[in-house]
Amino acid sequence: PEEKAGFGNPAPQELAVIPLDGKKAQRVAYNNNLWQFKEILKADAKTIWQPDGYSITIRAKEKLSGDNAIVRIDIRSGKQTTLWKGRGRYRDLSSGGSQEHIIGLYENYETPQDVFLFDANFSYKKRLSKIEPRLDKVKVGKVMTFETLVPLYNGRIEKVRTSVLMPWGIEKKKPPAAIVMIYPESDL
Repeated sequence: PEEKAGFGNPAPQELAVIPLDGKKAQRVAYNNNLWQFKEILKADAKTIWQPDGYSITIRAKEKLSGDNAIVRIDIRSGKQTTLWKGRGRYRDLSSGGSQEHIIGLYENYETPQDVFLFDANFSYKKRLSKIEPRLDKVKVGKVMTFETLVPLYNGRIEKVRTSVLMPWGIEKKKPPAAIVMIYPESDL
């Protein structure tokens, strides 16, 4: 199937593991009804990242919620485990050849983009740099997210997710002045 925007970029339906020892290739399916495939995590430019030696870890986007996710697929059983899911963004993940951890850029509403180290199950993260230390002093308000039905150009009605970044300390009784910025296809 083509991606929703219709740019003709076909999404993969399944993956294949091709052993280097000449054994038969093995197809590995992921739930493409649930996930929009983004990338396979790699240890380096030529090697997939396999902390346990028998899985593939992918970065994906949940189609229904729009949340980003890190999903591990066991190539023996096909079992899929969501290691992390949320409103955050991972970029440029690599492990420098290690299979025990992975390093890359991470950001979310409360965390400015920075370099982090993640353990093999994405249950632990450690900030490795402070690209902009002054951001540590900025107080962050709450994020309000809601869905609205909107008419499209072709007459269809579709749900659109909107997130409002509220200033720190704002009270609900006093609506703040607002600046609207539109980021189409944004994953944050």
